Amino acid sequence: MKRIALGAPVICLLMLAGCDREANLASENLSVAADQFQIERRIVFYNTIDSSYMMTIEGLCSLGNNDKAGELSVT
Repeated sequence: MKRIALGAPVICLLMLAGCDREANLASENLSVAADQFQIERRIVFYNTIDSSYMMTIEGLCSLGNNDKAGELSVT
């Protein structure tokens, strides 16, 4: 009985670790498909100072981020 009580939490943790791996794989697959223009996106530019929308881009878009220059490119 003691072994079952100690083994149940370990089994639950192992099951949760497997879910995280599948979620990351699904997220990566969606990102790759969107960058190859297979999924429609909606990109919203929002001004946080005055709480207004600046621009919205919808459709088959590829989103790039150049961290060094602080630039965002949308194709």
